[in-house]
Amino acid sequence: MKIVILSSLGNERAKICLDSLLETAPNADFDLYLFREKGFREQTLNYALEVVGTQDDILFIGDDILFSPGWYEALQAHSGRAQILGMSMLYTDSEMVQDCGYDLMGDKSLLEPLNRGKRHQDLKPFDFRFCDAVCGCFLYIKAEVFDHVSTFSEKGVNRWGEFIFIAE
Repeated sequence: MKIVILSSLGNERAKICLDSLLETAPNADFDLYLFREKGFREQTLNYALEVVGTQDDILFIGDDILFSPGWYEALQAHSGRAQILGMSMLYTDSEMVQDCGYDLMGDKSLLEPLNRGKRHQDLKPFDFRFCDAVCGCFLYIKAEVFDHVSTFSEKGVNRWGEFIFIAE
């Protein structure tokens, strides 16, 4: 697996994210890459794909996340269940869930975040569920996906390109 850290908040924040990654997965087997954010996220993602290639599974992470103990084991346990996986995100300095995947709302082009506002302690840790899209702050994409979709749409400027990629 390759792990790509997308650095938009500067070196200090990227270091905090990296330290969190290494502390919570000390024996994980991965190649690590760090990319400074370009004009917008989809440009950065596409540049990262040009550099690291698409032959391996890739975990894209934003430098604004901290990893929880057990995340790596959960990723390995669930990696056979879907081609793209994400993990729940909490609001910064909070115990409240920001999102746990998104579901399309009926026939509208709206995405609803599951569990928004709930306390993470009240939810089953590292549970698995199918959803229509996941948060791009933690985006695990299996190599076979790149055989079908090889770039992130830059029409989605700043995060919608991730949702477009997942939908494609």
